[in-house]
Formats: sequence, C-alpha cells, structure tokens
Amino acid sequence: MDFDGKTALVTGTSGIALGTALHFARNGARVHMCGIDPELNRAAETEADGLSVEVVTLDITDRPAVTNWIQSVGDACGIDFLVNSAAIQTYGTTETTDMAHWDRVMNINLTGYFLTSHLAYPYLKASGAGSIVHVASV
Repeated sequence: MDFDGKTALVTGTSGIALGTALHFARNGARVHMCGIDPELNRAAETEADGLSVEVVTLDITDRPAVTNWIQSVGDACGIDFLVNSAAIQTYGTTETTDMAHWDRVMNINLTGYFLTSHLAYPYLKASGAGSIVHVASV
C-alpha cells in the first residue's frame, strides 16, 4: 500500500497499535501516536527510528489534551486515518470490581474512542476519504 502524503493518528504505543503505526510509516505515512506509558512510548520511538513517527505521552481520557493533540496534528497536516487501539483489559467479578475501576475501563475503552473519533472527524471528512478503525478484544 502507498500512504505517501497521508497522516495517521494511532492511539496506543505497543502491540497492535505499534504494528499498525509501523505499517503506515513504512509505507509513506506521517504517523502521530499517543500513549500513556512513557516507557512504552520510548520503546515505540526506538522501534520507529528513521520513520516519520511522532510519539506523545497522552491519556485519551484527558479531553483538553486530546483536543490539543488532534487539533495540532489536523491543523498542521490534516488527518486521513484514525486507529484507536489504546485500551486496558482487566478481570474481575461484580463483587470484586469497584466503580472507580469500572469507570476507568469505560473511559479509556469507550469514551476515549468516541472522543478521538469526534474530534478527528472534521479532518477525516475534509480529507475526502478518511477512515476510522477501532481495535477491540475481550
């Protein structure tokens, strides 16, 4: 695939997110990644050395920070692709899971995806062929 001149936003900086970002970048895209874990972010930067990949430390539940990130990228170079892959997976029962933990999972895995999609949509629409991919698992 040829992604020359295209810009991709990828949430998450390890696993599927990293593989996706590297695929985009190796095929010509400018990639902007965000992740909450500084150590994983540094590892992603190392893996992407020499490619057009920018990694920022960002929690996708932080609305002002997400807004700034997406507007900054979108205003600078447009957005053609959004891949939401930042997520957490925990296990528990109704008895052992408290509401604070439940809220954290829902805020990252659902609200964060909606927020990034909502904010990136005008840029994706303006690209004429924007795409959103949401990665999900268990």
